[in-house]
Amino acid sequence: MPSGWSLKEFNETVKMSTYLIAIVIANYKYVEAPADIFPKPVRIYGPSHLINGQKGGDYAATKAAEFLAYFEKYYEIEYKMDKMDSVAIPAFWFGAMENWGLNIYRENNLMYFNQLSTEAERESTTLVLAHELCHQWFGNLVTAEFWDQIWVNEGLATYFEYIAVAEVVPEFHTLTLRQHKVFQVAMAFDASEASHPLINYAERKHKYDKLMEVFDRITYRKGASLIRMMEGFLTLRTLKNGLKNFLKKKSYEGANQNELFQILTEEGHQDGTLPLNRTVKEVMDTWSLQSGFPLVSVTKSSKSRIHVTQERFVKDVKYSNGSILDPHDLWTIPVAVATADNPDFDDLTPDFWIEKDVRFKSIEGYDTTKWILFNADAAGYYRVLYDDTLLNLLLDQLNNDPTVISVVSRSQLIDDYFTFWVHKFIQVEDTLQLTKYLGHETEAVVWTTVFSHLRPILNKVSDTLTFNAFRSYLAPKLIQALTLIGFEQLPHHNGTNVILRSELLDWACSLQHARCLTYASKLFSEWHASPGMNPIPVDIRSVVYCAALANGDADTFAAALTMYKSLSTSGIDKSLLFVAFGCANDANFIIP
Repeated sequence: MPSGWSLKEFNETVKMSTYLIAIVIANYKYVEAPADIFPKPVRIYGPSHLINGQKGGDYAATKAAEFLAYFEKYYEIEYKMDKMDSVAIPAFWFGAMENWGLNIYRENNLMYFNQLSTEAERESTTLVLAHELCHQWFGNLVTAEFWDQIWVNEGLATYFEYIAVAEVVPEFHTLTLRQHKVFQVAMAFDASEASHPLINYAERKHKYDKLMEVFDRITYRKGASLIRMMEGFLTLRTLKNGLKNFLKKKSYEGANQNELFQILTEEGHQDGTLPLNRTVKEVMDTWSLQSGFPLVSVTKSSKSRIHVTQERFVKDVKYSNGSILDPHDLWTIPVAVATADNPDFDDLTPDFWIEKDVRFKSIEGYDTTKWILFNADAAGYYRVLYDDTLLNLLLDQLNNDPTVISVVSRSQLIDDYFTFWVHKFIQVEDTLQLTKYLGHETEAVVWTTVFSHLRPILNKVSDTLTFNAFRSYLAPKLIQALTLIGFEQLPHHNGTNVILRSELLDWACSLQHARCLTYASKLFSEWHASPGMNPIPVDIRSVVYCAALANGDADTFAAALTMYKSLSTSGIDKSLLFVAFGCANDANFIIP
């Protein structure tokens, strides 16, 4: 060797796709997960001040090891590399990348700082970790045949990140959370002009010039939503066994959706969960080879008969004059039904199917004098619009006891009906009927859906006379919900409970509810009295600082300015206070 040079020899890698190779050269430190969690080394690398100083990699190291152990057990396939390294880098356009055995993350997607990071930040880090580690099987062990099949990788990784987190970190309630973060986000984009099919074989001629365009909400979120729909009509057991077989049969190979569908069909026929005259490909081609999704309309025909129609959901189009649909734009739709007499939201196998060549279907055997909910637990990737009679029966149940209807279905009803109103299918009064019960709602995914639709409305009315009516209607419901989950964040509270409280307080204080403002002022005064020990939970500091400054007097503003000047430049409180100064409503409060 020449003077000054050194030689380092590495082990031979497993067979892998070239895009999965990564090399990192950095003066980094690492923290390693305890060996009793996972037998192979699991390490988190980053700058010394983050790893050794602030212990920012400890959480990720432990959870990464737990996820690897979970996936090994679930898939019954050993993790194929000899180690699992995850590296934090300051700037990374993708946010994270599943390079086999050497995952790369943007720093804020990997580092978690105890007592400084919020629960929302911990939730985000946990989901990203689960996603990239799932890829060590779906994406790395079995990879996409070509880029037009990438949804199989990304859809499965997105589907499993929520399942894995629900098992490993259950306080985040991810099996309900995914309804908003995955399903509803996908549908909003899928109804836009920017949408596209999951698979477009014509794009193969473009080779690599359009490669980055496939990494979008359709590939990730619609892909995951369709896998959950297959879970519903195949059952979780059949889907799980089929996916394990898919991994075993296609290890170290490229795969396409037809191969996945064939294996799932064989499993479904063997288990008896899929009729022998039906294949997964026949069903799923109607969802993967065209963009968009169906609107299923349900109307009462008689005391025991219901009429059901399907057509493409198109924004800003009224359907009162009949369908505008091209007959080829139909879907094979699995329909699971929950009723007042059988409120089962666990068995999601179809009560009936709407075939791809059927626009209208008449169904017998349902008592239309009681509530009926189509698409139970929102397992199917479509929206449902009820006639007034059937909707009123659902509203009665929500107002009497909302818990009879599943959390996910409550969230989806609200998402559907706000969407119907925004795009002129119904009047706003029909939508607001679904919000009357919200004072009794304590589930985060429902409130998250509500907030996502109300935020644009609040922005429009905040400086108008309508604001007082908006506040009078919503603020009491926020306070009712806060009272049910508890105004105070206690030391043992974590996960979704903490995140929901923060969001409810943010909205209640933004709507200037007296109880919220008093609470924020109290916490801010306690901090000012003992600035060396901030008593405000980190998860609500931004809310408290903003509310205190928005509604405080000159003395409050002066106290905040004094504390701001005394805080460390690198501290989180200094950054939060800086932003909160913008909440002050008095133009006379000017920072010198």
